[in-house]
Parts: sequence; C-alpha cells; structure tokens
Amino acid sequence: MSLDDVFRLNLIERTCEECGATFKARPDRAGRFCRRAHATAYRNRLRGSGLPSSEVARRNNRFKNYGLKHEDFEQMWSRQNGQCAICRRQMLVGGRNSNSCHVDHDHASGVVRGLLCLSCNHGIGKFYDDPLLLERAASYLNRKVEE
Repeated sequence: MSLDDVFRLNLIERTCEECGATFKARPDRAGRFCRRAHATAYRNRLRGSGLPSSEVARRNNRFKNYGLKHEDFEQMWSRQNGQCAICRRQMLVGGRNSNSCHVDHDHASGVVRGLLCLSCNHGIGKFYDDPLLLERAASYLNRKVEE
C-alpha cells in the first residue's frame, strides 16, 4: 500500500473558513479552504494584481522551484541587461522560444547561478553541468581539422 493510499483512507473532515462548507482533506495538509473557495480567492488575487495569469504563474514557479522572489529576478535581469549569461543573446521573459529566459541553478545545492536562454540552458544540461566536459567540448571545437 502506497503512502497516497494511506492518506486517502485517513482523510479528515474540515470546515472551509471562507464559506463554511465541509470538505475532506489529508491530515498532513493545511486545508483551510474548500476547492471552490480556494479557486475563487486565487482568481481574485489574479484580478487584483493586474497581471496576466501567465506572468503570475511564472513568478509563482520561480519562487516555488528556486526560492527566487520577483524582486531578485528583476535585479538579475537588470544586471544581465536582459541577455543570456553565456551567449549574450537578448532574451524574452516568457514563451518557449529558443531565446526565452530560464533560471539556471546548481542541481546539487539549488543555488541560482543566473539567467540563460533556452538553448544555453539545455546545452549545459546536456553536459551534466560538468565544467570538465564543457572544457573538453571547447577543446574539441578549437582543434585543427586535418584535411
């Protein structure tokens, strides 16, 4: 039996602080609001921010995944002049294009290193973030080819 199965069996009944409805929740979750009240509160926060939902989602993901607050992201963006830290190509904040902005971080420590375009972020990922492999690749590219 998986841990999820155990939690499903042990759901506890709670009362929504917003609307007073009862709902079931896992005992290890805060669960102060029912789904309907939670969704309504989220939509109201989006409307109040004046930002498109995609931008709010990006900000939330940056904080959830990397602990990066929006102010810190803005500082990094300004420090790099909106350019990729490796290839210096101008980046876009959103989207899935090759020049879209991605947060680069050390997978071992979780520390954010900088902002990269999609191509550079994938490129260093393909080399397992290993500087020695990247040096070997650079040496390989710089060697003279005999004709």
